[in-house]
Amino acid sequence: MKKFVIIIFCFLLINGCSGFSFVLSGVNLVHDRYYVTSSLKDQHISLMAQDAINNSPELVDKCSISVATCNKIVLLTGHTRSWRLWKRAREKVAKIPDIRRIYNYIKVKKKPKKTDYIKDTWITAKIRTKIYANFDVDPRKIKVVTDSGTVYLMGCMPRKDANIIVKMAKDTNGVKRVKRLFEYIVISKS
Repeated sequence: MKKFVIIIFCFLLINGCSGFSFVLSGVNLVHDRYYVTSSLKDQHISLMAQDAINNSPELVDKCSISVATCNKIVLLTGHTRSWRLWKRAREKVAKIPDIRRIYNYIKVKKKPKKTDYIKDTWITAKIRTKIYANFDVDPRKIKVVTDSGTVYLMGCMPRKDANIIVKMAKDTNGVKRVKRLFEYIVISKS
């Protein structure tokens, strides 16, 4: 054990801060393994859902659908030309294993203008920037999606943190409405 401590100490002396940050990164990775695993599962679900939609010719030709996943909860946004296609998109995604819930906010309407997509991207970027600038909330645990000026917020956190994020979103220029899709953590003082 003593040799191990000496080796680590020498490693830190030789490598300076970079060696120390490597050790801390390893500790952080072990500490955040749940977050990493959860994030990978969410990405897998999103890819499978988008693939299911893209493999349906009628959905590809007549719709523009986006998929976001947070804690195995799927959010569908975008537009479609009919309620039949709206239902079809949800049915395709519902077949994917491990999904806990699906929020289908696909709108039945004409295809939006290209400038609408740019505005939505800009709104999302502004909100994400505000979240990263606020040190009270962990930005990795929040998903922000904007569609036609409506901001969808997803994540698992205490209600106090969710309220901070909702206020940030509502105070962002260009936001028409904010939809809370949070799961709340209750922290008891005992």
